[in-house]
Amino acid sequence: NYNSNAVLTDCSFIGNKATYSMGPGGVANAWRSDGTFTRCRFEENSDGAMAIGESSPTLIDCVFEGNQYRALSIMSYSKAVVVDCKFSENDGVGMDVSGNSEPMVMNCTFIGNSAERGGAMYNQFGGNPTAIGCKFFGNTAGYSGGAVNNDWSKPIMINCIFSGNRTIGTLEWNGGGAIYNDYKSDAVLINCTFAGNSASRGNALACWSY
Repeated sequence: NYNSNAVLTDCSFIGNKATYSMGPGGVANAWRSDGTFTRCRFEENSDGAMAIGESSPTLIDCVFEGNQYRALSIMSYSKAVVVDCKFSENDGVGMDVSGNSEPMVMNCTFIGNSAERGGAMYNQFGGNPTAIGCKFFGNTAGYSGGAVNNDWSKPIMINCIFSGNRTIGTLEWNGGGAIYNDYKSDAVLINCTFAGNSASRGNALACWSY
C-alpha cells in the first residue's frame, strides 16, 4: 500500500516471503497509507509480516504468529494504533519501533517471542511507543531485554504486566529480564507489574550507559 487507505477485514497472510530479504513478507504500508486492518492473521511470513513507514494505520484484533524477523515493524514518523492484537512465537522480535515513530499500543498480548534484543518489543532510534494495558509473558532475548529493549528511545508503559520473561546472556552488558534501557533511553513506567522475570543482571529491569 502506497499513499492509499486500504480496509482489510478477516484476511490471512500466511507463508509469504519478500524479495532480497528486504521485507516484509506480508504487508507494507508506506507513505501516508493509513487504512484499517481488523481481525487479520499474519502467520509464518519470512522477512517480517508487516512494515509501516510514514503512515498511521489502525490494527484491531490482529494476530502475528510464528513470523521471522520483526513481525511488525513501525518506522519513519509513523503513528499506528494497535489494539487488542496478539504477538506470539515470533522469531526476531514481535514489534520493532524506530525512526521517530509514536504508535499507540493498547491491550495487546506478547507471548513467547524471541530475539537477540527485546524478544517482544525493540524500541530504537527515536521509537517512542505508548503501551497501555499490555501483557508480556514468556518472551526471551539472547543479549538484553527479555520482553522490551529500549535504545535511544522514550517509551511510555502504563498498566502493563511483565511475567516470565528472560534474558539468557551472561556478559557484562547483558541483562534486563523484562526491560533493558540502553543508550539515552528514558522509559516511563506507570503502575506496571513485574513477576518471575530472570536475567544475569536485573531480573526485572536493567539500565546501561546514560
